[in-house]
Amino acid sequence: MMNWLREKWNCLIERYWILPVTLVVLGCIVSALIVIAIPIRWLMIAVNEVGNVFSYLSILCLLLMLPAIVYAFLKNKAIGFRTLLTNAIAAVVWLIMVVIAGLLNPDPYAYMHPIPNGLSYEIPIDGMNDCYSEAIESDSDTWLQVSTQYAGLFEYTFYYPNLPEGDIFLRCYEAGTNEPLSADQIEAKTITLNIADTSFCCRVYKQEFTIYEGNAQQYYVARMEVWFRDASTKQETKLAEKYYRVDGYEH
Repeated sequence: MMNWLREKWNCLIERYWILPVTLVVLGCIVSALIVIAIPIRWLMIAVNEVGNVFSYLSILCLLLMLPAIVYAFLKNKAIGFRTLLTNAIAAVVWLIMVVIAGLLNPDPYAYMHPIPNGLSYEIPIDGMNDCYSEAIESDSDTWLQVSTQYAGLFEYTFYYPNLPEGDIFLRCYEAGTNEPLSADQIEAKTITLNIADTSFCCRVYKQEFTIYEGNAQQYYVARMEVWFRDASTKQETKLAEKYYRVDGYEH
């Protein structure tokens, strides 16, 4: 068995072009799978899994290049330099293809996260018209209102009764899986200082935030939660939540 492996390894070194060519071919396959946009969920999942397999094979190929280069130099410097050069070129070509494919990739997030059956949700208000509903103290469903003017870019306005001093901020989750959406960016961007007030009033007005997951006009549902962090105790409390249909920011 060892002799057979040694023989195959020597054959691979002598044919120094095998690994680079294999890597470039794998890179072409991975890149093609990355940029494919199929509006069928099960097929998109299948394509994604196949792409992962070829990505792992590409990484394996890259890892094999390192000992192959060292072994080639130990055996013959001329073969070593040829191996190093061809492998380096192949690695750069592979990286360029994958990066470009990633930039062109139509994010399949909405296909992978279909809207759960029977889920009740709202559609954000058209921010161009400013047609916000009246906030009614006795109806908590009117306290949180979300608008949008462009794919992935949103604003929220929030009313609430008695609150001490502290920070109000937003957290968003995909409705079906509870995956956080743009977690660090949304929470940090939406922090608003609340001054202690016992009345029912507007606590946050048109605070902007961005959801990056997904593509324009490919919709899924997000659960938007308004949180409060008390200035003195640092205790966090969820004040409200609503489900909204969203799409992702178009990079």
